[in-house]
Amino acid sequence: MQGTRLNGRRIVSEIIPIIVLIATIVIDRVTKAYIERIYAEGWRGTTVIEGFFEITRSLNKGAAWSLFADKEWGQTFFKILTLIALPSFMAYYVFAVIKDKKWLKYALSFIIGGMIGNFIDRIAFGAVTDFLSFTFGTYVFPTFNMADTFLCVGVAMLMIYYLFLDDSALFGKNGKKELSDKQ
Repeated sequence: MQGTRLNGRRIVSEIIPIIVLIATIVIDRVTKAYIERIYAEGWRGTTVIEGFFEITRSLNKGAAWSLFADKEWGQTFFKILTLIALPSFMAYYVFAVIKDKKWLKYALSFIIGGMIGNFIDRIAFGAVTDFLSFTFGTYVFPTFNMADTFLCVGVAMLMIYYLFLDDSALFGKNGKKELSDKQ
């Protein structure tokens, strides 16, 4: 009976990150489809918090901060980059599953989901739909979408993992032990 309980926990710990991955793609697709639909009906944006947060629509043919958006080869570059990076992150996810690295599985779920969400836009529309716009004083932060948000969350989690949680983390338990052993 004890073995069954442990196997059940193991199965749940494998399924939840996959659900997170699927949810990131669904949330991204649904929000972008909604923005596209209401934009087609004549909507031009909504101020949520005056001087701080707006929901608006823009098409980004580049990457973050519209990097390479003005280059004809930009979309091709990002499609190829995604086709290289996506299988690499998926292989890394398999490693995380094999090694049972819980935090790493979630980080990679967010990254892979965000990559797939924006890749779908690039393939289907030749540009990524962005709609979340924030202003900080006189600085207008580049408009972004949910896939971008999930990518940033995943990358932040990955950084936390390698700085604090991994067995060889820079600021982890083993790192502190090594420092105290050297003193």
